[in-house]
Amino acid sequence: MPRKHSRAVRALGFLAGAAASAAAPLAFAQAPAPAAPDTAVAAGATAAPSSPTPPGTVGAEPAREARDLSLQRPVDRRWQLLGELQYRALAVRDDDPANDQRLLYGLQGSYALRPELLLSARVGLEQRFVSVDDESGLRFTDSALSALYQQTLSLAPLGWDRPLSLVHRLRVLFPTSFRSQQDDLLFATDWMTRARVRITGQLFAGLRGLLQYRAHEFAEQAGPGGQALPRLVAEALAFAEYSPIVSPELGTLTLGADVYADQTIDYPSRDPGSLDARTLPPGTLDADDVLGAGTTDTFSSPHFGFDLYVIYQPPVEHVLLMASLEQAGNAARYGETRLYLFHRDETEVALRVLLSY
Repeated sequence: MPRKHSRAVRALGFLAGAAASAAAPLAFAQAPAPAAPDTAVAAGATAAPSSPTPPGTVGAEPAREARDLSLQRPVDRRWQLLGELQYRALAVRDDDPANDQRLLYGLQGSYALRPELLLSARVGLEQRFVSVDDESGLRFTDSALSALYQQTLSLAPLGWDRPLSLVHRLRVLFPTSFRSQQDDLLFATDWMTRARVRITGQLFAGLRGLLQYRAHEFAEQAGPGGQALPRLVAEALAFAEYSPIVSPELGTLTLGADVYADQTIDYPSRDPGSLDARTLPPGTLDADDVLGAGTTDTFSSPHFGFDLYVIYQPPVEHVLLMASLEQAGNAARYGETRLYLFHRDETEVALRVLLSY
């Protein structure tokens, strides 16, 4: 199918990063504190980065959540810089493991306009262990601007003496990644809302919903292997986290898991006969040479995945460590629904180090 609009930009790559910061005396307010998890952080306690409103924080996205840092915020000052180093590789490697691993570098600056409102900007790089001739192994990831708002609701009217922590995020992503250039993405924007509540002790659970719109210049990628590009993405995620260790001397250890599903709705294709050859990009086949009939119907693709992660906040300022096992893939395969708990081409191991200032 020929291209549909006028030119191309990039698809989505790196989800909005964010800021996480120190709670006295630690650098990140991320794992639930034993006393008042949704209001203050005890010395040495941190809240899991996947948690939307850990003590004194706002904001992140998945290991879905454990790996998107955009929900975190500084608690001891208005601004913060956050650096991230991430190593990713397939859990099952092939004969050439260099093809299956990469490094990600991220840098984000955040500013708390108000205690409950955080503005942040993020940039990043991706380093492949294998690169094409005459190309660098380093590539930009998508850049992002985001605004996060935190609020707390009481569940007492429902008979449960617990606060419900809510985080809302509006984000805009810009096509600075190689993949976004290939997909001709103009920009992407999404709205995310996340709810988190303490079940008992150091056990927390929550839900997250995300709706994303992607503005592509063309409906499909160029070339013989081109495919329809997504226009809308709707995602739902449920997560649970438990901190068996919360100690000023030993640090905080948090175990977490989430499961999620999303639905993508692609741009509709067009009947080749409706195209004006004079408006097509150079090199595109004439409409008379295109085989098959187009359709205005949209195409929908379901996806499914889960994340298992461990987060450790050592009794050292400005450092946070994470390890995760991540599985994501199509839910519809060969015309029917097939879900894999582990798939050698879709299950990844990720190691992360976060440094804050």
